Amino acid sequence: MNNFIDKLGFTEKEFKIFEYLKNKYKGISNRLLGVIVIQQRREKKYDRSCKNIIELDKSVSLSRKKITFTTLKALKKGAIIYNQNLQTNNGVPLIIVKPAVMFEQNLSESDRMKCIFYTINQIITNFPEVTTKGMHIVIYMKDINVTHGIGFISKVLPYLKKLPARPQKIDIYRPSDLVSISLFMFIKKLMPPHMINRVKVLDTIEQLRQSIGKRNILYLCKGNMKHDIANIVKNTFCKGNKKICAVYDKI
Repeated sequence: MNNFIDKLGFTEKEFKIFEYLKNKYKGISNRLLGVIVIQQRREKKYDRSCKNIIELDKSVSLSRKKITFTTLKALKKGAIIYNQNLQTNNGVPLIIVKPAVMFEQNLSESDRMKCIFYTINQIITNFPEVTTKGMHIVIYMKDINVTHGIGFISKVLPYLKKLPARPQKIDIYRPSDLVSISLFMFIKKLMPPHMINRVKVLDTIEQLRQSIGKRNILYLCKGNMKHDIANIVKNTFCKGNKKICAVYDKI
């Protein structure tokens, strides 16, 4: 048993469920199966969660490690920000998504989704605390125009509900007025009932500060600090390709 699985703290019954799922869903990594077992402690809908992962994989190519240079560049420039010390006041791991960086790098829609979900997949399968405590996602919408904003949110929300480690909370910060109006319709239409109340639209820095804690505002606004996921992304996407690694290091 690897260290990640050990840290999840399975009961004897959960370990048997884990072994059963390993035999049934051979296309899903052991780490993701471990995440599913923990996340389904209450509902116990293991098969549904496994099928969601398979659908997510087909939609955004989670299991394919080929990635474009522009996506690597967006990641290195802070499109996704995560650090093990980045937590809310309640100790829930915080993940910051900055779509403006993705649009600045001219990422295609499929690369934007891969940028988000492959990276979140790497986070939840490398840091056990994200599985055991859940995660708080902030989508930083400042400087996103109406067309990009509506398109981005309408695509990302349906995928978020398929994650094996469910977001405890999703804050959508500083969308434009027109995007904000559309968001309420999207949230009700695209999110399951049990997750609707977890999605909040925040318009002011004070609302955000209350949600994620004052010390985290700097990460959100600056976005250029070292964060653990950078090396994980590099090792995952660049492994075996020295040329890409060399380019990544110079970005």
